[in-house]
Amino acid sequence: MIIAKNSRFTKLTLGLLLGLSLKTQAFDRQYVRDFVIAAGALLASYGVYSWFNQPKILSPEEQFMQLYNDYKQGKVGVDARNLVGQTLLMQALRFKKYIIAQELLNKGANLSLLDNDKTSALNWAIMRGNYHLVGLILEKNHTMLEVADISGFTPLMNAIIYCNDAQGLSIIKYLLREGADITKKCEDGRTAVDLSRERDDLFKRIENDAPKKYKFGL
Repeated sequence: MIIAKNSRFTKLTLGLLLGLSLKTQAFDRQYVRDFVIAAGALLASYGVYSWFNQPKILSPEEQFMQLYNDYKQGKVGVDARNLVGQTLLMQALRFKKYIIAQELLNKGANLSLLDNDKTSALNWAIMRGNYHLVGLILEKNHTMLEVADISGFTPLMNAIIYCNDAQGLSIIKYLLREGADITKKCEDGRTAVDLSRERDDLFKRIENDAPKKYKFGL
């Protein structure tokens, strides 16, 4: 019914009918009462109809899977982004869909792209603690080793911040062996050394892995 699909039309129609009814049946209180009950039932049914037909709100992960399915169907490219600028690869890493991430890497996903927070796919792999994908990304694009995010945190800094297990520690040591610069400063002036010193146990464990051209204990 048209009247059930347009709330404004429903209200206007009911108002007009009620007005005419009151004019022609001014002394028939029972009629008016029955009409009001019927009108209320109609409005209530419209509310139920609207509730059941409202569009589903997808979670960020569901939105990613929808975009990935669009990619698989050829509707979008391998570097398609969401509303915050994250590519399919970044989202796959964000949601720990590592098989999909590997697939996108094999399909030539652009590793130089950054999201709205200037976070790279490398930084997403680091934040998720995936040593294998960190290594694979750097093998394909080593220039991302020093690309900082919006807060000035380099991949090494993020590795130190997000290190929670042995794999995280392995990522830190790997980045140091690859020549990560420990002298760079983030927006608040701290270096990777400063960040590691804030976690004394971590500082002691990685100190010996710094490149020889630097003294990590400085």
